[in-house]
Formats: sequence, structure tokens, C-alpha cells
Amino acid sequence: MSKQNNNNSKKSILADRRTLTAFVFFLTGIFVFIAAAIAIQYPQVRNLDTSVLNSLSGSETGHLWLRIFMSDITTLGSGTIIFLLVVFVIIYFIIVNRKSAALLIFSASVGGGVLTVFLKSFFQRHRPSVIISLINADSLSFPSGHSTLSAAIYLSLAALLSIIYKERAVQVYFIAAASFLTFLIGYSRVYLGVHYPIDVIGGWSLGVAWASFCWLIVFFLQRKKIIGLVNE
Repeated sequence: MSKQNNNNSKKSILADRRTLTAFVFFLTGIFVFIAAAIAIQYPQVRNLDTSVLNSLSGSETGHLWLRIFMSDITTLGSGTIIFLLVVFVIIYFIIVNRKSAALLIFSASVGGGVLTVFLKSFFQRHRPSVIISLINADSLSFPSGHSTLSAAIYLSLAALLSIIYKERAVQVYFIAAASFLTFLIGYSRVYLGVHYPIDVIGGWSLGVAWASFCWLIVFFLQRKKIIGLVNE
């Protein structure tokens, strides 16, 4: 009985830590997004944004292999790829009876997409016109949809896998790989000339905030025993 109580206590402490971590990431994401949204209202910041864009973006006369690489990387954050990935992942989680994990990924993807469309329409920031874009993009600019969805989905998947797999090195690998991929997707948007740097920062922070919010909801439902644990 004592051993069982000890195990329950450890699980409770671990759950509290995860909830606190999600809450910290949620607040940080919200703060950074609001800061980015305010910053783009100032001409000085927009000028700096343009200068950084000119420094980081590629050109038609640049290395062909790098343009191809960045074009391929950017598709990993596209709506089509994210949609297919989410569908396959959700079906897998349902098959293995991990419905809480399926709910998390569904909420992170659908909510992230809806938020992106709404906020793009709200801020009405146009795409960069000071350089030649290396790919076509005709929607509005802030926040970056690719950055938002990649942060929300890839980081959520990494967090899920780090809960399922207990080895510390494996957990670090999942988080590091997802973070690096999210960074590359965001950077590719700037390199290809279809987003300002602040668009990408806004997208990253929005994606992190929304994914963290979804985690908080899942943790709350678990505590109320409405749904099971994500690793069960």
C-alpha cells in the first residue's frame, strides 16, 4: 500500500511539473507574440525588419542547391503536409487506443490553423515586396502560418514522444530534432523572401502558446478523469 501511495505521489509531482512547464511556455509564447504584434506597428521596427530580411534572404543568383533545399524544407510546414501528417498520426493514436494523444494533436492543428487565418486577416500585413520572392505566396504575412503550424504540431509530437519514451537521451533527441526542424521551416520562409523575420517570430510564439494551451486543457481533463493519460 505504501509503495502504491509513493508511486501515486511521484505521478502527481510529475503531472504538476508538466502542467507548470506548459503554463510557462504558454505565457512566454503569448508575451512574445504580443510584443511582435505591437512591434510591427512602428516604422522603425518595420525598417529594421526589412534590413534583416535583406541580410537573411537568398537571391535568384545564389546557390541553386540552397534554394532547392530551402524550398523542400518549407513544404514541411505547408498546409498539405501538416494535414496529411496530422491525419496519419491521429489514426495511429486511435488504433493504439491513445485517444488523449489524438485529441491533443487534433486540437493543436485545427486551432492553430484557425488562429492563423483569423490573425492574418486581423493584422492585414502584406508580404515583403522589397525583394524578389523565390517561391509564390499570395496570402497575408503576419503571423507566418508555416511557422505557427510547425511549432504547434512538431513540438507537440516531440513532447508526446518524450512522455511515451522514458529514456532521457531519447527525450532530448525528440525535443531537439523538433525544435531544429521548426527553426529551419521558419528560416526558410525568410530565406525564400515570403516572410519578414517578425512574421516568423510571431508564428513560432503563437504556435508554442497554442500548443501549450492544448496541453493545459488535456492535463485539466486528465485530472478530472474525463480522459486518460496521453501515454496510456
